[in-house]
Parts: sequence; structure tokens; C-alpha cells
Amino acid sequence: MPVTARSLAASGPILFPVPWARTQEINHLQSMEAMRKTILDAGFVLVAWNDVTESALRFLDAMIARSRNAETPRLGLHIVLGPDFPEMMRNFRRNLAENGVVASKPYSSAFRR
Repeated sequence: MPVTARSLAASGPILFPVPWARTQEINHLQSMEAMRKTILDAGFVLVAWNDVTESALRFLDAMIARSRNAETPRLGLHIVLGPDFPEMMRNFRRNLAENGVVASKPYSSAFRR
């Protein structure tokens, strides 16, 4: 049975705040190499590793465009993440586009080696 998850990896400095961390001190993104090692060390077989950065950028572009053209919804991530939510989303997009943050979708076998 395949196991998949969406994940982020960083290969360079990150602009903060972002949705997962307001500062570097609480940021726990790993490099892609470290993430691969974590999956393999847990005993899983890595079947595929798909870079989904471009689709993440399209999603964020659409989200940012909608937010400019509509009222703020009553419910959404902005309630959980607080008043710097717009800055977090802009930084998230910029990190994906310019700063070496990669969105990926690794597939692993649930059967251990």
C-alpha cells in the first residue's frame, strides 16, 4: 500500500513569517536529503518523489488573487494564523519561487524493508 504526504523542504534561507513558523527558531523544515533519509530510516521504501512546487505556486497565486478581489471570509486559515496571515502567504509564495523551498509529494511503500 502506498503512503503519500505533501511536504516542504528548504535548501536556503527562508523569509519569515510563514504559515508553519513565525521565526527561524521554530522552523523545522529539513533539506530534501534529510527528508529522504527520515523516510528510509523509518524502514519505508521510497517509490517516487514528485516536485509539486509549480502547482503550489499556482494555488498560492489563485489564493492571493482571490483575497485581493473579495471580502475576507468569515472562516479560514486567517483566523487561526492571525493578522500576519497575508504576509505569511506572500512569504510562502516568495520562498517557493525564489528561496529554495520545494513542495514535494513523496510516495513510499507502507511495507517495511
